[in-house]
Amino acid sequence: MASGSGSGSDSGEGVGGNGEGAGGWDSEASRQIREWAYTSAEISRLMREALQQQQPQPAVHRPIQRRAVVPRDHVGAHQRLFEDYFAEQPRFGDNFFRRRQLAYGGPADMFDEYLHIGETTTLICVEYFCQSVSEIFRDTYLRKLTPQDCHDMMVMHGSQHGFPGMLGNIDCMHWEWKNCPTAWKGHYTTGFKVKNPTMILEVVADYRLWIWHAYFGVVGSNNDINVLHSSPLFNEQCRGVGPAISFVVNDNQHHMGYYLVDGICPRWSVFVKMIRCPLEKKIFFAVRQEAASKDVERAFGVLQA
Repeated sequence: MASGSGSGSDSGEGVGGNGEGAGGWDSEASRQIREWAYTSAEISRLMREALQQQQPQPAVHRPIQRRAVVPRDHVGAHQRLFEDYFAEQPRFGDNFFRRRQLAYGGPADMFDEYLHIGETTTLICVEYFCQSVSEIFRDTYLRKLTPQDCHDMMVMHGSQHGFPGMLGNIDCMHWEWKNCPTAWKGHYTTGFKVKNPTMILEVVADYRLWIWHAYFGVVGSNNDINVLHSSPLFNEQCRGVGPAISFVVNDNQHHMGYYLVDGICPRWSVFVKMIRCPLEKKIFFAVRQEAASKDVERAFGVLQA
């Protein structure tokens, strides 16, 4: 009896417990299903809203800005230009013809009222002109020196300045960079007496204002000495592949040309420095040397004109 009773009691409790567990599981599953259904509905709603926002909006009506057509008298402007500069007896000579847009650096439409040429046409013409100059004079000026060039320059400087064996003047200038990018201004701003960043330019110019060497210094604080040390001017001479030079002064044979420089340059054998306080015996030499050093200053003036 006890055994049967206990067995029945255990069996009843087990059934009752299973019933309560099944009911709890059903309620938890139903709750999760409802949450998933709500989340799914919410996701669907958000996706529909996103798709609606991505749909193209109706275009906003804007007024059409049409290009203004300016009537220009091209025939009359051509006749006026021909009579001013290209006729047999022009109104203005060659000196006035050279002093134009390239020299002054004026805007593209500077001569619109005179030549009746628009800005785009002017820019295209200037570009073609520069390309033509490069193609015509590249083999004459945009190249390295040859032995014949060195000989001609030594003869020319000997006859013009009284310095046989002279190859030119070396000097540096600060080239103002008005359109320097903002991120680079700190690298090119120095204590020079201009408000814009500058790049230091080293050139060698002769009496004819032929600049046959030009070198812009590297980023950083630069002066004539720093630029000279990084310049490739004497690379070929250091490797022994430079042009052969030979001239005679006071019955002495020399095999190396020289350059006129200012006082800041080092004492190299290829440099003839300025005499700051010449004595009586050296005054004549200092005066001739100062006159010869004006060649590079004139070249800088042409570049900045």
